[in-house]
Amino acid sequence: MDGLDIKELDALIKGCKRLDGTQVQSGFFDSKYGADNDNLYVAQVAWFNENGTYHNPRRPFMGPAYEDWMNRTHFIRAAERVFTDIMMGRDFTPRLKQLGQDFADIIATNIDDYPGSNSKWWAEYKGFNDPLLYTGKMLDSVTYRIKKR
Repeated sequence: MDGLDIKELDALIKGCKRLDGTQVQSGFFDSKYGADNDNLYVAQVAWFNENGTYHNPRRPFMGPAYEDWMNRTHFIRAAERVFTDIMMGRDFTPRLKQLGQDFADIIATNIDDYPGSNSKWWAEYKGFNDPLLYTGKMLDSVTYRIKKR
């Protein structure tokens, strides 16, 4: 964008009003584990992994996902595209959906590729040694949503 004329500026202001209060959220929402995992919400289990518990070490994957996302020029370019769509009077919802999906993908990658290991006993019980994977429920539950405040 080289410069804005009054028409583009007016479109940007109107579009920003439509965007005001819109949140793009990525993570775990209403998904729950079954009785085999005490019917816990996936977000609870994710929090336990992120922060650790008395019996389990911290396995931070959400914080690093956010840091990865904010350090990428992809985010800046995506935000520019949203504002370009706003100025041009186009529907910016597809861009917001793409932002949400892209961040959800980073979270999923951090779960799937998490470094480290399980205790020897737990790895033998599970049959593999991947600290953030057991049933696959947490990985499969990563998603995004767009909300208005």
